[in-house]
Amino acid sequence: MSDEAVPEGWASAPLGELLEPGGLFDGPFGSHLKTSDYTAAGVRVIRLENLSNLRFVEEKRTYISKGKYITLKKHTVVEGDLLFGSFLDDAVRVSMLPALDTPAIAKADCFCIRPQRALLVPRYLMFQLGANRTKDALLEEVHGATRPRVTTRQLRQLEILIAPLAEQKRIVTKVEELLARVNVARERLARVPAILKRFRQAVLAAACEGRL
Repeated sequence: MSDEAVPEGWASAPLGELLEPGGLFDGPFGSHLKTSDYTAAGVRVIRLENLSNLRFVEEKRTYISKGKYITLKKHTVVEGDLLFGSFLDDAVRVSMLPALDTPAIAKADCFCIRPQRALLVPRYLMFQLGANRTKDALLEEVHGATRPRVTTRQLRQLEILIAPLAEQKRIVTKVEELLARVNVARERLARVPAILKRFRQAVLAAACEGRL
C-alpha cells in the first residue's frame, strides 16, 4: 500500500517488524508429530480444523501425551496468540486462541503470531489479517499452486496498517459490535429454510383437505 493511501496519523510496516522476538512460528512437521501420537487426553494440538475466519473452533479437539509435549514444547501457543492457517481458502483462517483447560501446541500449517502489544492490539491485527485485502496481497506472492500455501517469510513481509493504539481499540469495539449484528442476522436467516418447509407442508395439507 502506498504512503498516500495511509490515513493521517497511521503508519505501515512489514508484519515481521511488529512482532515479539520469536513471535512467528509454525508447528511441527512430518515425523515430529504423527497421527499415532494422538491420545484421548493430555495436551491440546491446534490444527487447521480449529481455525476459521475470525473464529476458533473449540469443539474439534486433538491431544498428545504430556511426554510427547515435552519434545515439542517450543511450539507452545498460549491464550491471546493469533493463529493463522497457511492455506488460502475462500477466506483467511485466522483466530485468537481462547483460554483452554490444558497447555497447547500448534500443528504444522498453523502459524502462531505474537504482535508487540505496544504497537498492535491483537484483535485489531486479527481483523486486518482476516480481511480480503490480506488474502489478495498474499495471493500475489503465491504462484502456480492449486491450493495456495503461505510461508512464514511471506507473512513477515506482509504490510500491516498501524493505527494509533486508541484508534485500534475503537476499531476493535466497532467491528465486534457490527459482527455481533451480522451473527444475529445469520442465525435468523438459518431458520428461514425450516420456516419455508413448514409453510410448504401447511399449504399442501390445506390443499389436500379442501381448505384452499
